[in-house]
Order: sequence, then C-alpha cells, then structure tokens
Amino acid sequence: DKQKEYTSNKIESIIKDLSMDKNVSVECNDMALGKRSNGKADILAEINIIYTFDKASNGISLTIKKGHANLVLLGFSKKLNYMLYQKYEEVKNIYSGINCYIGYIADQYISAELDALSYTAYGRSIKLGKKVLQVIEEGSEDISKILVLGKLACKKVKGGIIRRFIFCTIDKEVGPKNPLTRFTANLLGSVPLNDYASRRSMMRIFPFHASWQKLYPRLGFKPLEPIPKEDAIWIYLSGQKESFCYTLKSLSAPETSKAICNYFRATVNNPRMIDLSVEFITRPVLIDRIMSSVMIKDLVEIQSNIKDYMKDYNLNYVYIIWFMCVCSDDYKFSLESAKTVYDFIVFDGYPNPFEFKEKMKASKKYFEKSLSTLKENKTLFCSEDDRKSMEKYDAVLEYFLQTC
Repeated sequence: DKQKEYTSNKIESIIKDLSMDKNVSVECNDMALGKRSNGKADILAEINIIYTFDKASNGISLTIKKGHANLVLLGFSKKLNYMLYQKYEEVKNIYSGINCYIGYIADQYISAELDALSYTAYGRSIKLGKKVLQVIEEGSEDISKILVLGKLACKKVKGGIIRRFIFCTIDKEVGPKNPLTRFTANLLGSVPLNDYASRRSMMRIFPFHASWQKLYPRLGFKPLEPIPKEDAIWIYLSGQKESFCYTLKSLSAPETSKAICNYFRATVNNPRMIDLSVEFITRPVLIDRIMSSVMIKDLVEIQSNIKDYMKDYNLNYVYIIWFMCVCSDDYKFSLESAKTVYDFIVFDGYPNPFEFKEKMKASKKYFEKSLSTLKENKTLFCSEDDRKSMEKYDAVLEYFLQTC
C-alpha cells in the first residue's frame, strides 16, 4: 500500500508539473504491477486527471491494462448533462425537419452526441454493434449504412460482428471483395498483431467457415490450410466448447452439419482439438439439431470427414451413439438409414459398454430399441453367406446385450 501511495503521488507530481496547473488533482485507482504485451514491466491502473474551471470539474480518465490503453473524458455533472441534452434536442428538432444534406449531417451528429450523453462508451458500442449486425443480416447491399452509424471502438463488439458475419455466411458464397468481407477485414486489421486476447475473440470461430483463408488472405494462410498446432490465437479453442456448442445450436441443421465438417478439416493438424470435435458430434443438443432434419446425408458427410481426420480416435463411440439415435422413435429415420449408420461401425475397438452407458446417461429405452432393431432385422444388417458380416453383427448384438 505504501508503494502504491508513493507511486500515485509521483504520478500526480509529474502531471501537475507538465500541466503547469496547481489546481489539477490526480486519482490513481486499481493500481497493480503488470507486464505489457511485449513482456516488459509496467504499472497498470486507472488514472483520473481532474481540473476545476468556473466551479465545474472536468477531466480525463486513462485506463491502462495489459495490451490496452483507453483515454476518455470524465462525465459531466447531472445538472450540466441535462442542460446539454435539452439544447441538443432543440437543435435536433430544428434540423430534423430540413430535407437537405446539411440537415441530415446535423441530425446524425446530434444523435451521436445524445447517445454519448445517455450511454457509457461500452453501452454505445453495444448499441452500434446491434445496428451493424442488422445490416449484416440484411446483406451487403446496405453496407454503406454502417459508415454513418458512428465510430466502432470496442474490441469486444468488433469480435461479435466478425463472429456473426462468419456464421451468417457458412452456407453462402462470399469472397474477399464482398463489401461485408472487406468491412470485417478492416475490423480485424484495426487490432494490433500482438493483441492476442482481442484477435482470439475475433478469429476463434474461423475454423467453422470453409473459406476463411480466402476471405482474409492477409492472415497469410493458403486456401484450405489447417490451423497451426501452436498458434496463440487458437491454442485455447478446446476450452470454448460450451460457447461453441451454444452457437452451433442456434444454426439450422444443414448449417450445423457444414460448420462441424469445416471444423474437422481446419483442425486436423491439432490433436488437442479431438475432444472438442467429438463433443460436436455426440452432444445431445447438437445431435438433435442434425438429426431433426431426418437427412441421413448430413451424417454421411460428417462421417466422410471424421474417418479421415480422426483416425487415431475410437470412432465406434461416435457411431454407436448415432446408431442409437437413428433407431430411436424420436427422429423417424428409415431402416435403410439405420443400416447406413450400422455400416460405419468398425469391426473391432468397441468402447467399454458399462463406461459407455454411464457416460451417455441416456434412457434405457434407447439401448433397448437399438437391440430390438438389430434382432428384428438381422437379414438387413448381415448376410449368412458372408462370415465377416455375421461376425460383425454378432459383436454389435453382444455389445447391446451387455448395455441392456
């Protein structure tokens, strides 16, 4: 505490000397020793510089965090704030009825100033971000609207805009010259290369898009190139599974399937991503999303990807879960679809039935329905003239007998 007080007094002394105003007061809050983004030691704090003129206090606030520095004006008193608001409203009412370029500019400017009086900097960014997201969902024809909405400064909101753009275009053909692509590329380029926290927020969902390397060529990746194993941007992807699963849940069934397949291709180089990949194709809420369209081709497409990109993983764990879902009465798949998924199952390497049942935590009816489907349709799943198909059938049947 003594060290903080000493440092705070020194900062105040320096600022007073530089300002040549003895009435300046300085407040140092949340002071702590830290490091800059380049690794050098630094003092992290919120420094408020306050001066009084004509009995009114004004000033600036400098917030220094790791990798960030933010400078804003301190707020006005409530009384002065209200007076300014009223004056702005008077001027706005005058110009809002003038149908000319100057009238429109004045109206835009005053609206921005009214927002500045009514919201915090973060609140303004959130409000602006919502408007930009609306433009993105409407399509690139209205991209010019963004230019008159105001300054977009909050990096968290920038990240939200880029993520929405990526998920809005998963099943659409867009290129690097698309206006919205160029806009989001500018947002990405506005963040320093060594600001990994902000860039991670913006780029972490890129693997879900098939063409992210083409959309943002300045990142230096070749088309369809997988993400690097040790890149600081994606190193913590596996810790984002709750957030990713929640986002995928909001997509349509075809979009969910496509996003998952894109993710498999992009993360093939990274063995740490396997658990997250499995989560995407076995978590009940996402299985329900994919299965709800009763489109076996979605499962076929996912399977064609995972068999190549997850060779070292026991995929029978995935296939048996799928088989149980397809056999259940929840989704109304045909017997032919059940046979398609059955064919995915590899002859050896079945997961431990008791551990599997405990991990699944599924109703007993799912296991019993799968068993009855196998028993009642033996000729569909195997041929008595084919020894290997009989051995596989007996093994799968025995497996479900152990789980029931």
